[in-house]
Amino acid sequence: MTTSPPASPTPSGASPATSAATRSTTRSHKLPETDREVVVLRAIQQIPSQEVAALLGVTPGALKVRYCRALKKVRELLTESVFDDIEDE
Repeated sequence: MTTSPPASPTPSGASPATSAATRSTTRSHKLPETDREVVVLRAIQQIPSQEVAALLGVTPGALKVRYCRALKKVRELLTESVFDDIEDE
């Protein structure tokens, strides 16, 4: 008897907005790699800011600025995506 592997679980604790943002940026690749890695490490993997800053070789202050700017770009991309979907209907 063969069984198929279980479906990959969704990241626990990830909000619907975070999941939607991840799907959108992964599909479109419009978000620059540096922004994408900050969003993935902080929002998806929920790694503490101090650790992410050390991983990326930046100060915690610089990380905060990067993260805020990346989230702004994600919001813009999601808004764009929603309006594109509405226009397609």
